Amino acid sequence: MQRDPVLNLDIGVGNTIACHINLFLGTLTPMLKRRPDLKPVVERALRCDIYGNMLLTEIDHGLDITAMETEAIKVPDGYLLNTPHPGAAK
Repeated sequence: MQRDPVLNLDIGVGNTIACHINLFLGTLTPMLKRRPDLKPVVERALRCDIYGNMLLTEIDHGLDITAMETEAIKVPDGYLLNTPHPGAAK
């Protein structure tokens, strides 16, 4: 899937695949020991029968993930999000 030539034509496809693997499967897979009921969902996602994703946009940048300006700064109890100007608002 990651070798499909469409990735060279549309960065959005690469983003979709990365989110599916890293965010969706990366979140559910570690939970399988505690939540065996999620196994069918993970199996379907691994076969790409279903896709999990999230959308994160900024007013000035739409879905162009490479232009996003918000920063996540690690702090002791989590993260602090810095939105540098109104155009970077979600």
